[in-house]
Amino acid sequence: MGNLAVAEMPLRASADPADPIIGNSPAIFFPQKKSLHFTVFKMFTLSTELYKGTVFASSDFDFNVLTDFVSEVYFVVGGGTESFRDVSGYIALTLVNSTSVSKVYKNDVYLSTCVRTPLSFT
Repeated sequence: MGNLAVAEMPLRASADPADPIIGNSPAIFFPQKKSLHFTVFKMFTLSTELYKGTVFASSDFDFNVLTDFVSEVYFVVGGGTESFRDVSGYIALTLVNSTSVSKVYKNDVYLSTCVRTPLSFT
């Protein structure tokens, strides 16, 4: 299967580390042949009063983009569970705070509900 990396990030309502955790975001990183270029599969799992469920997303990008405060990385949303069933859209990931110990990223999520059309074949 080759090399891969796994990461787990807590999700908070804002960039303030004192905010309660409202979900988590595990990810699997598959390095490509280019230096620091990855294919990434992420899940965003929320458990709040308004939303509960998981959004599945993927992206392909150069990891150096995530070290500045200007660039955005986009993840395509390929579906979800519970509150996020039958959704599509994208997630914009940007760096908002960086220290020698940690980095804080902002996830702007843009979703729309798909229209379900039942089909039958005989």
